[in-house]
Amino acid sequence: MKTVIAAAARPLPAPLLLPLLLPLLLPLLAATGCAWFADAPREPPPAFAGRAPDLTGRREAPPRFFAFGDFGTGGAGQRRVAAGLAARARAASPDFLVLLGDHFYPDGVDSVDDPQWRTKFEEPYADAALQVACYAVLGNHDHRGRPQAQLDYAAAHPRFVLPAPWYVFSVALPGGGKADFFALDTTQLLEATPLAEAQLDWLATALGASTARWQIVLGHHPVRSSADRGLAAYRQRLEPILRGHGVDLGLFGHDHFSQWLAPEDGLHVAIAGGGGGSDNESRPRPSLEVVWSATGGGFADVTLDAAKIVVEFADADGATARRFEITGGDR
Repeated sequence: MKTVIAAAARPLPAPLLLPLLLPLLLPLLAATGCAWFADAPREPPPAFAGRAPDLTGRREAPPRFFAFGDFGTGGAGQRRVAAGLAARARAASPDFLVLLGDHFYPDGVDSVDDPQWRTKFEEPYADAALQVACYAVLGNHDHRGRPQAQLDYAAAHPRFVLPAPWYVFSVALPGGGKADFFALDTTQLLEATPLAEAQLDWLATALGASTARWQIVLGHHPVRSSADRGLAAYRQRLEPILRGHGVDLGLFGHDHFSQWLAPEDGLHVAIAGGGGGSDNESRPRPSLEVVWSATGGGFADVTLDAAKIVVEFADADGATARRFEITGGDR
């Protein structure tokens, strides 16, 4: 008979134990979407794809929304752009807002009770004309906190719409058509991980199934921009899907300016990262593909109907700075 002596009576020293555990831990980290880069999510949220409430029903007027990102400074620049949003909304009410990420600088929020909800979201956009649904996407600074805290806040506050890190919703157009919106968690796409592949597969499937008049993608990191932010690999993964599935408009933040780029394969790209105003601006670099750029803060004012998408860029005070139209063909 063999005598078996329990080896667990004396635990291995940590320096010897770590090399043994690493082969087991690394696949687990990869499967959860963790990536070792500067803007990596500190805590990947447990919920993935979802659907937000649609804006449906018979419409007489074309739907309209304001889009802006990179606003969560709590400073004078954010307040000035918020006042410009309110002034423009009082003149002609938007149906909803789109928040393009980096809602809270520098490190997101950690709970639904974080005081930054009051100082950087609720108070700046408290004007009665802005009390509409705010469809949000997560930015890299949001990921430096707890992304789940923003999902939890959304569950308790219907005005802040974030049912999952990536999701879809539809908006009815006059005459019976609709526009489909695809909201992405682009921070999770910065490196090639299983979680990134899952999101890209979801996006390609959802776009392939869409029969809407317009397909609009919302995200934080732009697929094209005149700023050099080290996003070439990310763009190579995402942009072919957008172009290959006939996306009409991509709206992004991350770069702290307003910008309109020349379309490629019918894909128009707009950057509306001026929500933090002049105290949070960055300078666009010269580029042949850029049609127009502006700094100093501002936002995009977008109107949809069956014939066209109209994108008006407003400055920090809400005055129109430039107007563009998209008249892409039907699918």
